Amino acid sequence: MTPKLCLPFPNARTRTRTRTPTHTRIPPKSSSLHPTPPQLVTPRWYHNFPDYEIASLQLQLLRKEVLLLSCASSRSLTDARKIIESCLDPPKARSVELAEAWLRQNKLIEPNPPQPLRTRRPLPPQPTSFGRLVDALPIDIPGAQLVLLGAKFGLLEEAVTLAVLRCTQPMVLKREPNKAAEYEALVRRYGPTSARTARADGFAEDEVLANLAAFLSFQRWYCDVQRHHRIDAGEPVSSDASSELKGRHVLLQNLRNRAELNGALVAVGKFNVARGRYEVRVLGGQWAGEWILVRRANLVEEEEAWCRERQLSHTSLLAVARTRAHVLDTLYRLSPPILQQHLGLRRPQPAPREAELTPQAGGPEDPPPPSLFSLLVSPRSARLSRKLLQTLRKAVQPGVAEEQEGYVAVATERHPCFFHLRKCCSLGDKCHFSHTQAEDRRPLCRFAMQGNCRFGAACKDRHPATPPVTVAEGFAELEELQMQVQGGFGAMMPLFASAELTGAVCVGGDANCLPPVDYSAFKSLLLLGEGDFTFAAALARKCKPKKASRRRKSSAAVEASPLALWATTDQTEDQVRRSHPGRSADALKSLRDHGAAVLFGVDARELDYQKALDQVESVAWNLPFSGVEQAEPNHLMMRAFFGRLARNALSRADSGQSPPRLFLTVSINQLADWGLLAAADDSFLQLDSVHKFEPADFDGYAPVRNDRDEPFDAGQVRTFGFSFDEPRLHASDPYVP
Repeated sequence: MTPKLCLPFPNARTRTRTRTPTHTRIPPKSSSLHPTPPQLVTPRWYHNFPDYEIASLQLQLLRKEVLLLSCASSRSLTDARKIIESCLDPPKARSVELAEAWLRQNKLIEPNPPQPLRTRRPLPPQPTSFGRLVDALPIDIPGAQLVLLGAKFGLLEEAVTLAVLRCTQPMVLKREPNKAAEYEALVRRYGPTSARTARADGFAEDEVLANLAAFLSFQRWYCDVQRHHRIDAGEPVSSDASSELKGRHVLLQNLRNRAELNGALVAVGKFNVARGRYEVRVLGGQWAGEWILVRRANLVEEEEAWCRERQLSHTSLLAVARTRAHVLDTLYRLSPPILQQHLGLRRPQPAPREAELTPQAGGPEDPPPPSLFSLLVSPRSARLSRKLLQTLRKAVQPGVAEEQEGYVAVATERHPCFFHLRKCCSLGDKCHFSHTQAEDRRPLCRFAMQGNCRFGAACKDRHPATPPVTVAEGFAELEELQMQVQGGFGAMMPLFASAELTGAVCVGGDANCLPPVDYSAFKSLLLLGEGDFTFAAALARKCKPKKASRRRKSSAAVEASPLALWATTDQTEDQVRRSHPGRSADALKSLRDHGAAVLFGVDARELDYQKALDQVESVAWNLPFSGVEQAEPNHLMMRAFFGRLARNALSRADSGQSPPRLFLTVSINQLADWGLLAAADDSFLQLDSVHKFEPADFDGYAPVRNDRDEPFDAGQVRTFGFSFDEPRLHASDPYVP
């Protein structure tokens, strides 16, 4: 199908001075009988604008469109110029050439190798590994560059959230019309300390960082508390909080006949189909126990009320969370080596309680209470996140053309500093690049002189010169980040290779995973979902474990064993022997001879009832499968398993024990399709390592299903190591002061 470019309308000033023709183009003879739809403007009228009149939105979409066509799997679509020329209202050829030049300059596409003489014409440009990775991400090109640059410095989750926030409209912080002062006060409340001063060139960064703090406050102070409630009660953690109302506690609003019940907490019953109303029971007050019928519009969830009280957009929060999960799933599906650098450099984030924000009584000279941003974001993440956002600024120095902006791969001292052109270099006199600038003849902005320019660094007029700011804390990381931006992404090209092309690489600077997990180094291990028990038998022969009793042992007894091994399955022993008659008998005998415990009828979704779970330090599950290929049943199975494991972690925390580690072996496609990263995050599990999985390392083992004895090809399989985020787990407990 021929793609169509989404071109914006011209600006309001041009639209008022030019009359818009409304004619219909005559269809060509070769087209169908259906006429072409009428156009608002003609291509010639639109392309007669000067270069400075063309909206930046058109150029940005055109760059993404050219990259999309270059990455197409069909060769008939890779010639971007030819395809775009055939579109309705195509842009002029010069705009397409500028888009291709910008993509080549930023190492997103490259020329095809020379072709033989018999070829009629040269092939169109081909995407680089960096270009394919950027094209796969469901965000714009600057946002994708920000994400990959953040992963290079261990800030993948923060960079993804920032990239999604800047693409989400409206933002998380509610911005009411004609209430600019109230919105700026909201930014100062949620944003960093610099947002408390008058508007400066960095207000755009402060605004996005304030929205980041608002999103984190919703995740930590509401979602985590609700997740803790469900886990502690043994309920499955739902993937969609608003999918089912029956049995939930919500608030009443906008009742006209019973205005006295507005704001009351009610329990939702069944839906009355005949009346088209919900049956709800009042829980408190003098009307407690009364049943009434209300419409869906009269029910407001506690989650929405929480957001409204804090001036947050509930819809935007849900959109950011879902898009953020989609971006992370896409990245881990491709598994480029840059993710390994992120996992190696990632630092723990603070997990404060909402009570820490309560202002203390004091005199007028006391310092103001800490902002939400300083509580929820570590100083290192704050410094690097601001610098990442500054890479998205436009150059304010004269003589810098639009097509020359971006990550310029130049590493000479004579070249101007990328950040100095944007008035945000943090290195000052220690910068390795030139800080000389041409004379700026733009008029001085009178609003900037008063300290309230609404455009900040994006203002078209000149702002007063500010002294250079040199950062002392974290100088080495900021210097490395600025040098990386100045040098461009070309030197990082091996870090963007997809695992589908390279496979599992665990050696060298471009490794995309770690070596296989050494289970022999563990003191105790619980294996879940064994099929024919050949994996457990091979591990038992390799590690030679001592006998693991089914009864609860003391911690000293467990530490005395070199490896206490429990192998489990959800089937009975007779079912295992019937499903796998060839190898299960020998595997079970080998396990018992080596002293390992074999448990039958163990459901991972009810794992917290197994006494063996309290004795192990690690849990491993190889190739889980719910019995059907669809993603939803497998997602629900894994979500229930994560919740039971988190419940065990809570019980261990009460007795002062450390929670178990989890090693989950699935294919990289299953990790993304089943939504395992989001499901694990809902149970306070975080991914901290990715290991190579080689079935040949275990003698006699081949992946099989529980009900079939034939081996199957699992594809690109990895072992993902998860650990509990203990500070976040403890901070979500509402009963701990």
